[in-house]
Amino acid sequence: MIQFDVDLAVIGSGFGGSLMAMIGQRLGLRTVLIDRASHPRFTIGESSSPVANMVLRDLIQRYSLNRIEAICQYASAEQMNPEATMGIKRGFSYFRHEAGQPFQPRDDRSNELLVPGNPDDQTADAHWLRADVDQFLFKQVRASSIATMERTDVTDVTHEDRWCVAGYHGEEPVRVWAEFVLDASGGTGVMLKSLGIPSSDDGLKTKSRTLYGHFTDVGSWYDAYREAGGRVENHPYRCDEAAVHHLIDGGWMWQLRFRNGVTSAGLVLDQDRHPYHPDRYPDEEWHLVVERYPTLAQQFKGARLHEATPHLIGTGRLQRIAERSAGAGWAGLPNVGGFVDPLHGTGIAQILAGIERLAAILEHSWGRDDLTDQLEAYSRTVRTETEFIDSLVHACYLTMDDFPRFASTSKLYFVASAMYEQRFREGRIRPEHAFLCADDEGLRDVVARIVERVTRDAQQPTEERSDPAEFDRWIEQQLEPYRQVSA
Repeated sequence: MIQFDVDLAVIGSGFGGSLMAMIGQRLGLRTVLIDRASHPRFTIGESSSPVANMVLRDLIQRYSLNRIEAICQYASAEQMNPEATMGIKRGFSYFRHEAGQPFQPRDDRSNELLVPGNPDDQTADAHWLRADVDQFLFKQVRASSIATMERTDVTDVTHEDRWCVAGYHGEEPVRVWAEFVLDASGGTGVMLKSLGIPSSDDGLKTKSRTLYGHFTDVGSWYDAYREAGGRVENHPYRCDEAAVHHLIDGGWMWQLRFRNGVTSAGLVLDQDRHPYHPDRYPDEEWHLVVERYPTLAQQFKGARLHEATPHLIGTGRLQRIAERSAGAGWAGLPNVGGFVDPLHGTGIAQILAGIERLAAILEHSWGRDDLTDQLEAYSRTVRTETEFIDSLVHACYLTMDDFPRFASTSKLYFVASAMYEQRFREGRIRPEHAFLCADDEGLRDVVARIVERVTRDAQQPTEERSDPAEFDRWIEQQLEPYRQVSA
């Protein structure tokens, strides 16, 4: 039998689990990191952001994680850490496609939206090829002499005087005795299952599912845009050096290009518009959808699935929210507590914000009577964040087939992100504060008011809705106080 006696047991060695293991060690906690798989392994959740990089830099400085600093920006990763493959991300790009018609850029740019995230290539954010980045961080865990157990299935987690994390490494039993368990297993939710904590989609309004994979030899969207007559000279950045969103009827496609020639691409489909068919292969459905949009079909005409995903991966409904995500002696990262949709690329940033929150709780409350109260507050915050992100995303799905309204509604996310970024820079984000300012009652009220109107408008024929320009002015009026806060 393999046995460990530690202060902190971390379950899951994705980037979040590896960071928490290193932080735990820096806090003086005896730590072990456990994972059912081994590195490298395929996963998604690949798009970073300015907020994510700010939080990551703060974690690096606060806990002396200097060896991982190179992954904070695309340029530094390219120069200093070539083993962690990335892709340049200058912003968010959106293009609206019409079924049966080649994409046609418009002079007034009414079927496209480019939102800059940074001013130049040197300060650009990055897409993370997760197999590489997760492996790089796991190697740093090992280099820090932290105990690790790969290919170890956790079968049970129980608590008496201490936690006992039980499992198997191959056929050999494993027992880890720990004061605290950190669940970084994402949707697997090891602690939720062990403790019988329910997780469901109840109360979440977004209803989407996805088909995704990694491809090689995908045609250049930048070239396709130019060949269609698009003018690129006024774009704030090269339009495909971004998190690219192609909006289609009842859904959208993401495209993230990495420097090694791999493109991460996925279709995210509204389940009400595109019901899930369990007897249909994801590859088949992908082609049925993409072939309806000639420019996208041409872009993928010569593409091949990368060895990381020899077949496309399909899911049922993505949305889930746990009744709670922390308690006495344990906590889950935010992606254990819930998930909404990849539309705004909130995953990496929210996980990092959760790590910073949990690290502060462990740093200041370990061994103190207020630890459980702090963890309960953390759990409530994760739930608040998930519900808020659901509102932001749901509003965009309601307007996805009406691009000018979609462009207006997407401002909800960008204003919330800018508010959070400014407050973070000013040192006004404390451990109890929620990601994207989801705990700001005024902002939540504004978002609820906008979602209510968008929901009402979506039930009306297009010709009976208010003029898009008037709708945009109304959105701006609602958000103006928060633009001033985040200016």
